[in-house]
Amino acid sequence: FKFIAEPVIVIRNGNASWTDRGFAIWMKQWPALIWSFPNISDGAKRRITRKEPWRSASVMFLSRAMNGFSLDIYRRSYRPLISSPTDRIKGVVIALLPATLVNLAASTVLKLVRPHDTLMQVNFRNSPSHISHWFRKK
Repeated sequence: FKFIAEPVIVIRNGNASWTDRGFAIWMKQWPALIWSFPNISDGAKRRITRKEPWRSASVMFLSRAMNGFSLDIYRRSYRPLISSPTDRIKGVVIALLPATLVNLAASTVLKLVRPHDTLMQVNFRNSPSHISHWFRKK
């Protein structure tokens, strides 16, 4: 293995032009890329990402909490992936949940179960679904 001393790609958190394509990137393209490497064990791949993260209700719930999943995204990106009526109902229900309430619930649970996960706390707070957006002047 060769290691890179300095990062080749730098991401400034909360300042991305691709966020509207986040579902396609994080739920389909990233897992497809990771799982395409034949020389990496399945166990190592699982530690990076699930093979089909969009099948997980908790992943979808967290995506909704950060405004990364909606009825439009369901129709455009999620529905074509699934054939199970149960999965379709699950997707619609999660997409219709009020994003601000989901954000509030998810960030509260995160503070209780992973209080030192500051990156996720920042992500929830910076999300358009965060309750503070209700009080900002427009």
